[in-house]
Amino acid sequence: MQSSVKTKSIKKKFKKKKITKTEKLLFLLRKYNDLTNNNILLVELRSISKVRRLSEARHIIGKYLYENEYVTLEQVGSLLNRDHASVWYGRKLVDTIPYLKKRYRLFVELINNQKHI
Repeated sequence: MQSSVKTKSIKKKFKKKKITKTEKLLFLLRKYNDLTNNNILLVELRSISKVRRLSEARHIIGKYLYENEYVTLEQVGSLLNRDHASVWYGRKLVDTIPYLKKRYRLFVELINNQKHI
């Protein structure tokens, strides 16, 4: 009986705060900046610029959101100010280009280590 009371109090203490998609995007952008030593702003990420460092960030973050956060391509596209087909194309690029694949793997490891802390 006493253990169930402790369990309930622990659940109340660690109740998850609802995080918006924009907050999640900002968190992912901060982690990507930490990994690559870039200083990309959210405004730049959502801009129409085709600069390589920005497009690579969009591809990696879009792939992560789609595959790990179970967000649709349309929702990822609206977060990144892109079409769903652009997000799909970016996912394919990350899978085919070796240095992007490695960077994506390191990005996922960085985020998974952060979640366990």
